[in-house]
Amino acid sequence: MSAAETLAGEALDPLDPRYRTVLRLGSLVAALPLLVAAVVADAVLSSRFDFAFGAIASGIALLLISWVLVSPARRFNAWGYRLDGDELNVARGVLTRTHSIVPLQRVQHIDVGQGAIARRFGLAELVVHTAGTHGAAVTIPGLALPEAERLRDEIRLHIRREAE
Repeated sequence: MSAAETLAGEALDPLDPRYRTVLRLGSLVAALPLLVAAVVADAVLSSRFDFAFGAIASGIALLLISWVLVSPARRFNAWGYRLDGDELNVARGVLTRTHSIVPLQRVQHIDVGQGAIARRFGLAELVVHTAGTHGAAVTIPGLALPEAERLRDEIRLHIRREAE
C-alpha cells in the first residue's frame, strides 16, 4: 500500500509523476561511481590473478540496474501529503514509515526550493519550518512548482488568519 493511497482511511495526494524520473537520475548518478569501482576491481583482479574479467562488474551492474529502476518507484510511491483545514499531513518512507502531522499554527516559515535537476523538470520542494525543536522542518519533495507555491500561499493565508 502506498502512502498516497490511504492514511487512516483518507486518500493523500501523490507527488508529481515527473519526480520518479528525478529520483531515477539521482540513483543513476550515485550508481556510476560504484560501477566504475567494480570495473576497476575487475581489471586489477583479472590482471594479477586468474580471475575472469567482468565477474564483479556484471554482478554489481545487475544490482545497480535494479536499484536505478526499482528503488526510485518504491520511494516515489511511499510519499503522500494533504493540506487539511488547519494541519499538513505528510507520509513517507519505504523501510521506516513516518507520518507527520504539522499543525499550521506552529509553522514559523515556509520555503519553496528547486535543485538543478528538479528545476529542469519544473519541480520544487516545499519545506515547512515549525516552532519548537531547533531545525524542525517537514519537507515535501517532487511537487510541481505551481502546486508547491499554492501550498505555500495557502499555509501563509492560514497563518495570517490565525494572527488576526
